Amino acid sequence: MRATFDLILPVLLPSWRFFETVEASPRIEWAPEGSDRWRAVHPRPEKLTGWTMLARLFFNPAWNEALFLVTCAERFREDGAPAALPHIQERALLAARRVEPGAPLQLRIRFVLGQGPARIEEEIYRAALFE
Repeated sequence: MRATFDLILPVLLPSWRFFETVEASPRIEWAPEGSDRWRAVHPRPEKLTGWTMLARLFFNPAWNEALFLVTCAERFREDGAPAALPHIQERALLAARRVEPGAPLQLRIRFVLGQGPARIEEEIYRAALFE
């Protein structure tokens, strides 16, 4: 009985030490060329209803794509993986074209660690996107 309890307890009360360290989180943003109005490729909604949150448990393709872009940005930062950058550029361009059709655009990838006055930001990539 004790062995069963030892196996079930971590499932019921998960450890918050799941991650060994807290790393900087990537932000993938676009802006019209020459502008300082940076926008997230996949912005989070400001408000969600209860029904929307429930539906997102089962079907949320936008969030899946955002997680894919985070993984690509982390790979790009770690080992400069050239295969990750075209995926980021393609999806950033599609998101930007919904808002700014036809304008020349720029893309940046930055990593943010912490909040408030202790916030550290590191821009690792900036480039012009397609016109």
